[in-house]
Amino acid sequence: MLPSLGPAVAAWPLAGRAAAYSALWTGYALALQFAIEGMGRLLQRSGLRKTTRPPQHAAATMLAVESVGYWSWLCGIGLLQAWVNPSWGDWSYAASPILLFWYQVGEARAAGGGGWLRSNACYRWLWVAPSRRLGPRGFGGSAEDRIQSAANAAAVAADAAAAMLPSLGPAVAAWPLAGRAAAYSALWTGYALALQFAIEGMGRLLQRSGLRKTTRPPQHAAAAMLAVESVGYWSWLCGIGLLQAWVNPSWGDWSYAANPILLFWYQVPYMALYDTFFYFLHRASHRNKLAFKYVHGMHHDTKAILDVKTSGWITPQEGVSFVGAPLALVFAAAWWGLGRSWWYLFVPVHTTMTIFITGHSGYHLTLDRAVPDALFLLLNPFQAVALCTANTTKPMDHAAHHLQPTTHFALFFTFWDDLLGTSAPPEPHVPLPLMALNLLWYAFLWAFAWAAYSRPAAVAAAVALHALLPLALSDALLGGRASRLRVWDALRRAYGVGYAAPGADGAFDARRAAAEVRRQLSEAARARGGKPSKAAAQAAAVVTAAAGLSSSDSGGSSSDDGERGAPPQAGAATAAAPASEAAAAAAAAAGQQRFVFAYHPQGFLARGALLTFAARGARSPASALPGGVRLAAGGWMLRVPGMQQALIALGCTDASRSNLLRLLTGPKPTSVAICPGGWAEARHMGSYRLVIRRRLGFARLASEAGAALVPVLGVGEPEVTGEGGPGAVALRPRSLRVVFGDPVAPLPGEPPAALHARYLAALSALAARHGVPIEMAE
Repeated sequence: MLPSLGPAVAAWPLAGRAAAYSALWTGYALALQFAIEGMGRLLQRSGLRKTTRPPQHAAATMLAVESVGYWSWLCGIGLLQAWVNPSWGDWSYAASPILLFWYQVGEARAAGGGGWLRSNACYRWLWVAPSRRLGPRGFGGSAEDRIQSAANAAAVAADAAAAMLPSLGPAVAAWPLAGRAAAYSALWTGYALALQFAIEGMGRLLQRSGLRKTTRPPQHAAAAMLAVESVGYWSWLCGIGLLQAWVNPSWGDWSYAANPILLFWYQVPYMALYDTFFYFLHRASHRNKLAFKYVHGMHHDTKAILDVKTSGWITPQEGVSFVGAPLALVFAAAWWGLGRSWWYLFVPVHTTMTIFITGHSGYHLTLDRAVPDALFLLLNPFQAVALCTANTTKPMDHAAHHLQPTTHFALFFTFWDDLLGTSAPPEPHVPLPLMALNLLWYAFLWAFAWAAYSRPAAVAAAVALHALLPLALSDALLGGRASRLRVWDALRRAYGVGYAAPGADGAFDARRAAAEVRRQLSEAARARGGKPSKAAAQAAAVVTAAAGLSSSDSGGSSSDDGERGAPPQAGAATAAAPASEAAAAAAAAAGQQRFVFAYHPQGFLARGALLTFAARGARSPASALPGGVRLAAGGWMLRVPGMQQALIALGCTDASRSNLLRLLTGPKPTSVAICPGGWAEARHMGSYRLVIRRRLGFARLASEAGAALVPVLGVGEPEVTGEGGPGAVALRPRSLRVVFGDPVAPLPGEPPAALHARYLAALSALAARHGVPIEMAE
């Protein structure tokens, strides 16, 4: 689309081309407006003040008028562009950055801004002084002369800047190898210092938005820090400088074309190989006393611990061995292996530098929040990989190594730390099968991204075709086929997911659940004035028969569990439809019992829900249910190709009300599990904050289907998600105990609001018995 609309549009008549180009420029203006508005709203959290009220016109009216306004601004450009009708080959993309900036000042003067500029001190220094030095007539020349003089000055500065990146120019190219190597190394060292100052500035700015600094500033003098860091960064980057001086590239030798998908993902094997080298060398430097004393010990100076300005606080010999030599190999691979693209060299070097500097910054960065953490991803998008796997470090994790120097030797990937048992607490050991799962996840992302890049039309067609296929087809072919594999039992053990012992508080047992449901129905019948209704009696008999109980068994259970029952609330709201006695009678007629399991906390991120109700194997408490159980998954998750088939095969199902009601009331005795908090509850990662108080949909579902609600709590679920991203939830083991509460049966004639209130009481009682500090987020 930019800057040409392509050969097809180029054949249009002038009016059509002008309309197309003007529309394109108008779209650019609207996109720029939305970007500025979004940035402004985002940075209001950092103290940016909005001094005016929002417009009072309707949004659609504003957009329509603005579109016409921007079109009127840019239709002249569109018309001229349509007139000359350039193609891609007609445009040049080379420009002097200095001239590109300063020729806009000449545009302002030509538009009448000269009086203001001449009265401005900045103008006098930046415009007049170069004119005096370089202009043909000095300050007294004509306006055209001064503009030309400024252009000459800008060109001189541009040539000086252009001679620095990525080549130091023809003059320096004639120097001997040592001189060129020193010049290139100095250039890379300057880049490293600039990156450090950028990260430090961003960190200080975002502290106003809640970014925490967890370490004290270094106690060395600033000049000493800068000097040592300059030497340290030079030792990191001298290998690149030497090789770049050896091949001595000019501007024409570099290519700036690169495959963006390959550019991102080839860093995965690079970083994995580099982490292997770094892990064992780093570990050896701590275990060997001489190596620690003369090579690595300076980096652990207690007066310079964990600050942005201490990432380069190293000895030269450490810099060369730990970073300089590997980065030289990166240069060699980029130059001779991947092609002479500047980006194949710069991007992995930039990634390595950013990981080192942010890891030593002392800021509590988790990278999963929009403000402030995710803004750091703009400096290095590759660190987003840490959000989709557990075998990676977050920038804040390197603090664990400085506090416990015998642990956490990895730089980015933690495979070796996990495998050899040197992970820093509280990170548990990740077994080999889980590491293999991580690698498969990488492979899936890589393959999908590569397919989307290399075959966009085919991928788009596959996604469109997939969206048109009914979910019922996948459900009929795959529904739950892989849910009972015994590998899930092993996976649960590896993840640390456990359950209460049979018969203990928190265990789920169908016989006890049936007895509790029968007791609640009997009490409701007595409260209504004697005999239960026919439907209620049939339902009570069914739950007993389904569990294989006699009346005496259920009666004994009733006396044991009598203290846990809660009578229906008489004052509950009655806005929703009452419980259907016909549904209970239908369940009785079928001789089957269903449950609606409601899992908390963490909403759709809950690991315990997936491993208990979907990939349940043979030893999950839900595996003993007749007819099984299906875990409800959000509609969007079941629209992604590959993810849909995997989730359905594991035992998930569409979370739509009609589908869940079909399962609960169908001839097959199928229970369902849901995470009522959904996306809203998942936002409260790392806490027991629940979004449930105003959500009555699951209560209406249970009421209409005549199925008992069972509260389920994942004790330790917040530690599973912690402050990490959603993709990492399923990939690192954490101790997690899933406990079940007493079922809450929908009573005949009871409105869903009253059922919901009784459910909240049962959930609170379950949390109190197990010491879980739940709180309502609404």
